[in-house]
Amino acid sequence: MEENKKRSKSSALRSPPFALMLAALLLSGCNFRNEKDRLDPLTGESWFASIQRTIIEPKCISCHMGSQASMGIDLSSYSKIMESKSVVPYKPDQSKFFTTIESGRMPKGGPRLSNSEIQRVFEWIEKGAPEGKLPGPTPEPVPQATLASIQKDFVDRRCVSCHQEATPANRHVKLTSLMEIVEGTGHPPGGAHVRKIIKPGCPKESFFHSIMREGKMPPPPAPKPSQEWLKAMSDWITSLKPGAICDDEPGGGDDGDEPL
Repeated sequence: MEENKKRSKSSALRSPPFALMLAALLLSGCNFRNEKDRLDPLTGESWFASIQRTIIEPKCISCHMGSQASMGIDLSSYSKIMESKSVVPYKPDQSKFFTTIESGRMPKGGPRLSNSEIQRVFEWIEKGAPEGKLPGPTPEPVPQATLASIQKDFVDRRCVSCHQEATPANRHVKLTSLMEIVEGTGHPPGGAHVRKIIKPGCPKESFFHSIMREGKMPPPPAPKPSQEWLKAMSDWITSLKPGAICDDEPGGGDDGDEPL
């Protein structure tokens, strides 16, 4: 009798209705977690609503509202923020709203925002700065050892905002065109110094690769390049001059005397 009960219970667990119910529960749990991940984990609100209530309204709105808004930037609503172009979706480093709070220039006359507040703004903009819930995760570009992939999918997304021109502040590195760096055609009129950061055929002697390999670039809060990206960059630089004779030492291209 006891053995029959065990077999009956085991059979019930294997029956299709039970399997379907279990699958439904697991899927609903996954969907619930995904929905939660798209909300601000601190407040449970949409990310913009949370940032508006905890950062913009108490710390920014007094100077940034209406026709007399400071610097012409009205932060009183989502539509006004987007009209002001102070937020560039997916590009925190090109968004004045983010760069001014990250640098501490804003809020003017008030204390700098906390690191967690700055990180929340960064993540909101990086995910597209939606008004409602964050969209579902978008797949990251697959690293490829080609100029087009490295320029478009990595450099343009993470580096160009600080390296549009070669200046002492950015160590004379201009990254708007990697091909100009390779070909040596990116020097502006007047003989201004542009650092040659790629040594064809030699990744370890290329400042472009070594400074990211050492984790010094891009600066936080931008994520560091993955091992897949570092390999793609290394393979691409190697392909520029197969069989090149390299010293196999980290360096900075033709400016190896400059410190890393």
